[in-house]
Amino acid sequence: MYRQQIPNWPDNEPWELHLRSFAQRSGKFLQYFCARTKYPEPWLNVWLQSNNIYSPVINPQYFSNSVDMELCRTGLKMALDLGNGLSAWRKKQITPFPSINLNEYIINSACSVSQPVGTCKMGVDDMGRR
Repeated sequence: MYRQQIPNWPDNEPWELHLRSFAQRSGKFLQYFCARTKYPEPWLNVWLQSNNIYSPVINPQYFSNSVDMELCRTGLKMALDLGNGLSAWRKKQITPFPSINLNEYIINSACSVSQPVGTCKMGVDDMGRR
């Protein structure tokens, strides 16, 4: 659920809720920071490679726009600054700052945290309409 759908509802992804649940069950405090582009610049492309509507080609176009990479870079730097500011209370930093190129780190550690969807009608319905 997104806050745009339900007033006063947190804009959380399921994995965030899972991490909180894990921390509560283990009795340990867990603080995490995540840098992501919630609304990426390029829209994904979906097309059919054949007449089989159940086998679409989906191209999410991750980082095909420099704005998305810059947003992730800025977000990651902010997250690292926040984490370093809390270092007096931290026992361990699970993911240390990468020694590799920051862009390379972002690309290699990126994942989709939401499901790209759309409302485009595809194929023929029960009445033979396209």
